[in-house]
Amino acid sequence: MMAEDPSQIAVSIAADKPKKPAPVSAVSAKSSAPSRQLAQPGEIRLTRLASY
Repeated sequence: MMAEDPSQIAVSIAADKPKKPAPVSAVSAKSSAPSRQLAQPGEIRLTRLASY
């Protein structure tokens, strides 16, 4: 069900972000924006795997 709803996945990621080390993500995003975009898809897959 979650896989069918991209919004749900996005919400789950947003809820998970605070739990994960946000400072590291923020630093990485500031260091290189493109890196963050590439990392986001991976985070989504990791979050989905963790949820399952």
